[in-house]
Order: sequence, then C-alpha cells, then structure tokens
Amino acid sequence: MSKVQEYLRKRRISELPKIWIVISDRNGVEKPVEYQVTEIIEGVSIQLPIGSRVDRYKLDSSPFNVDILDGETSGKDEGYGSGIGDLWGWTNYGTLSKEEAYNYYLTELTRVTDRYLTL
Repeated sequence: MSKVQEYLRKRRISELPKIWIVISDRNGVEKPVEYQVTEIIEGVSIQLPIGSRVDRYKLDSSPFNVDILDGETSGKDEGYGSGIGDLWGWTNYGTLSKEEAYNYYLTELTRVTDRYLTL
C-alpha cells in the first residue's frame, strides 16, 4: 500500500465512530475499552419478525465485531459453555456511548459478582 493510500485509509477511519467494549465471563468483568471502528457494514441481516436491519461494526485491534440493530446504540453477544460439570455464561457488549458502557459495566459487575464470585 502506498503512502497516499495509507493516508487516505487512516483519514477515512478517523471519521468513523469509536465503540466501547465490555467483556464479562464467570471470572469477572473487564472495564470498558475504547476501539476505533474501521468499517461499517450496513444491513448484514434482518431481525425478524420486526424487520429491523442489523449493522456490523468492524473494529481495529479487537477480535470482536459488534452487531447493532438499526436505531439502537448498543449490541450484545451472549453465549454459554460448560466446564467440569458447571454451566457459565459470557457476554461481549459494545456501545457507541461511553456512559452506557460504564453503566453496563457496573450492572454486569454486580450480576457476575452475585452469581459466580460469592460463596
């Protein structure tokens, strides 16, 4: 990639929004981390039955993509797994708002602490 192409790419990316990611699992909750969006893919799917479009936000230096329903400011990817006889959940939460990220962080920290980290 030439220097001009690299400059244009960086300039295009700098005009895109930033996203805040909160990652949680049974071991705890990570504080919100800000990532630069490198690409927005509009309309990757349609959520039925309401027919709303889902946009995918690709991030720089993060293994996660964030899918956000049209008109919303956040998206969440949840899953469950099992270890040695137990069931636990994990969540990757992404939002365009720093305040929403910190509010979710506090709520999720309380949930994880109550569910997994207390005896």
